[in-house]
Order: sequence, then C-alpha cells, then structure tokens
Amino acid sequence: MASRIVILFCLPLLFVAGCALVLDSLSTVKNGEQVEVAELSAESIERIVVPASWKVRKSATGSESISLSITKRLEYFGFPSEQMSIKTSAPSMGVIIQRSDREVSFRHFGGFSTIEGGTSIEVEIAVPSRIEIEVVECDSVRRHEFPEKLEGDWTEVSTDIIRRERL
Repeated sequence: MASRIVILFCLPLLFVAGCALVLDSLSTVKNGEQVEVAELSAESIERIVVPASWKVRKSATGSESISLSITKRLEYFGFPSEQMSIKTSAPSMGVIIQRSDREVSFRHFGGFSTIEGGTSIEVEIAVPSRIEIEVVECDSVRRHEFPEKLEGDWTEVSTDIIRRERL
C-alpha cells in the first residue's frame, strides 16, 4: 500500500521535472556568466584613465602589472530569433585600451539593455600604487561602434577565460 502511495505521489513530480527539462532544451536563450582575466605591463605607465563604473584598487607594493578581472553576463528573458548564450555573447563584450607616452586609457564595450534583458560587463582593475588614476564618466559602446565612436588608436585587450557558468 505504501509503495502505491509513493508511486502515485512521485509520478506527477517526475512529469513536471521532465517537462521542465524539455522546455529548457527548447529555449533559445542560455543565460550565464563568464569571467576573464588579463594582465598588462605597467613599467613605463604613470597614469591611467578608467570609467567610473569600474572597481579600482591599488595592488601590492612592488607590483609592476595592471590586472583586470572582467565579468560578462547574459540575462535575457525574451524570445530572440536565434540562439543566445554567454558563450556566443561574450566575444562581443570586452575592454579596449589607448596608449600614449606614459598614459593608458581604458574603456569597455558590448553591454546592451532592452525591456527583455541584455548583456552587461563589470570590470575590476588592480593598479600598482605608484600610478595615478583618473576616473571619468563614459558609456559602454557597442563592439561595432568603438573604432568610429572613440578617437585615436584603440586596441582590444587579450583575455583568458577562467570560468563560465549558466545562470
């Protein structure tokens, strides 16, 4: 008798779980988060310019590198016409730099937002204590816009993926 009750109780739960898995596999959006890191030599740099939205911290005394931790997120709840995932969305987000004599300017690109969600990028930068930091208000630009929208020679920072997970 007890086994029949257990079976009758469990069957609806298994059905609901199975339906959830099927619906998840049919979804065109796979939200997620990807963390990337980069390190740049700071030997001749005296000053950097970073966006106000970045988290800035001074690194340990004696450090001669600038470290970046970049978190890219896809949080989209609409119904796009093609598959979306953090794996396919992350390459359209990143960090660019512009170098001059003893100064480096940083910007980020690729975040977008709609009523249905979007992508975002958060950057944390660790800078040697001897380097002056200027914080400026600026917007993220789309990947295809950054060569035209920003003056001068900007190059994309090369990063290594350290973690990718589904949300």
